[in-house]
Amino acid sequence: MDIYHLRLFHAAGDTLIFADETLSFLQTGRQFPRIDQLGAGHQETKIREAAEENKETAKTLKYLLDRCRVYHFHDTSSTAGVRQSCYVGDNRWLMPDAGNLAALLLKFREENISPYQRIIGTIRLIAPFFHDFVLEPDASNRVILNWQEKDSDSVFGLHQFSDGTLRAICLEPIPLI
Repeated sequence: MDIYHLRLFHAAGDTLIFADETLSFLQTGRQFPRIDQLGAGHQETKIREAAEENKETAKTLKYLLDRCRVYHFHDTSSTAGVRQSCYVGDNRWLMPDAGNLAALLLKFREENISPYQRIIGTIRLIAPFFHDFVLEPDASNRVILNWQEKDSDSVFGLHQFSDGTLRAICLEPIPLI
């Protein structure tokens, strides 16, 4: 079992520093783990350096962390990626700014209705007035994220959601990817 432990302390300049950073590995059948102390007082993790020193636990953790995706849905301005149209085929995974959310939701709706319905149900918990997305590719095979309200035939754009609702909608598909 690999374990990564850290403690952070507040430092001058409103920053954080590592008070402690430790990697440990408990091999099956062993009573005590191998522990690698990575030190204290630094502002960035020392995992990379430990991996370069061939510490196996650090190499494993670095491998896993390098494959993590960082999502950032703070930008909900009129030029944000999520508010723009996207190519329908750009649907393998969610882009970090949700710029292909419409294509991804279209794929979920067409290929597997169950996850799509789960997303819709969760959005309704956040926005009870929400009925469904309107995902209609245009002639150039691009789609934009529009939506309908319950008991209405009107189609609305994302600008008619609050920023918080839009951010929550961006988060919803992540567990499915």
